[in-house]
Amino acid sequence: MCEQTKQCGKCGENKPVEAFAKRTRSKDGRQAYCKVCNSKNCKKFRSANPDYHNEYYKNNPEYFREDYTQRRQAT
Repeated sequence: MCEQTKQCGKCGENKPVEAFAKRTRSKDGRQAYCKVCNSKNCKKFRSANPDYHNEYYKNNPEYFREDYTQRRQAT
């Protein structure tokens, strides 16, 4: 049985589909960037925009309280 591969949109390498996070909205059900490239992008964004997430959490507290409550009830 041959292993399925996919090309990363960032680094251009062909990798097994398991190297890509799941994404229900895409045709193939996987992210466009591999997990390694996606992690690097997230770290780069967070270091370039240190206050972004703090501001977002501060401006949307009801969303996070509701989500947190739902997650606690699910466990």
